[in-house]
Amino acid sequence: MPGEVSLQPNEVDAIARLLGLEPQEFIDHHTRLNHDRSALALLEEPDGRCAWLDTDERCRIQNAKPKQCRDFPVWTTPDLEAACPALAMNKPHIYKPIVRPRVWGIETILLSALDQAPSREIGTGVSLPDLLAAQPNLLGAELPFPLLFKHLHTTDVLSVQVHPNEATAPLTGGDPKTEMWFILRSTRSDAILYAGLAPGADPGQLASPEAGRALVRHHPAPGDTLLIPGGLVHAIGPGCDIYEVQQASDTTFRLYDWNRPPQPDAPRPLHTKQALQAIDWHLPPPRLQPLAPIHTRHFTTEIHTLPCHIPQHTTFQVLFTQDSGVTLLWGGNETPLPPCHCCLVPARMALSAAGAGTLVRTIIP
Repeated sequence: MPGEVSLQPNEVDAIARLLGLEPQEFIDHHTRLNHDRSALALLEEPDGRCAWLDTDERCRIQNAKPKQCRDFPVWTTPDLEAACPALAMNKPHIYKPIVRPRVWGIETILLSALDQAPSREIGTGVSLPDLLAAQPNLLGAELPFPLLFKHLHTTDVLSVQVHPNEATAPLTGGDPKTEMWFILRSTRSDAILYAGLAPGADPGQLASPEAGRALVRHHPAPGDTLLIPGGLVHAIGPGCDIYEVQQASDTTFRLYDWNRPPQPDAPRPLHTKQALQAIDWHLPPPRLQPLAPIHTRHFTTEIHTLPCHIPQHTTFQVLFTQDSGVTLLWGGNETPLPPCHCCLVPARMALSAAGAGTLVRTIIP
């Protein structure tokens, strides 16, 4: 019988003990004979749904879950997580990167629910938007998914650009974007980040070959973090590998593109009017900080040294590492976290990470 969960005798005792019941009391009120009358089975809801899911689709007997449930992916159904919603709520979800060549290098989407680049989970192939539509409680926060995660590898300089913030987006159009950069490595000794206005910078310089002189230059080192709030003019020079956490926005206004030749198959228009409207002329230049946490009203990022414990949080968490040999451990299970992949951890789920190196944890405050 599809969905039927048969019990072994020791499992009756374990579940009863977890619930604070006598074994016979548990048998009388929460079990029935299975379809061939060979063993006890868990009672279901009248509509056939599992009776042990709470309002957040989490398993209320997780710590004494029957072996048949623990081995659930082996007894396959057409849609595993639809058949047992608790499965999605009690495991980390690792997503396949989406690699996109750019004129300045390679942009890799690591985790996204945007319509134009929906991430798909490794193994199941389920897209993040479809997962959240089926399991809205997984986030512990309101939909839509509020963040976007990228890996940037630059072989040429990015345009001089700015994103709107909450105050200027109604004027410029588009969606506000604050982001942070975690420096993975520099492939050139002269790698440069441009972030913030230099003293005396004016609008004319920003939209001209003088743009590089109008911005503050930063020399990154692996492990540095940098906050780029909406309204801050910035660019990234060649030779940088960066993990980027940002609001879920695809709005960028270009001021200057370094006189790059036109790209017929990928036009790169300038947006001078909107960009000048989006600039917050009072923002001070940010500072590079080694392994420093970043706190914004939209997200918080923390840098952890492996191995480490990741405590549960009221909302979802996203984990990232560039290091090999990292393993996630939870509830007697384990799964590798490949380098430069993102892992979505459901709300109120704790786990541990084994290995060596660093782990970047992102949460919603």
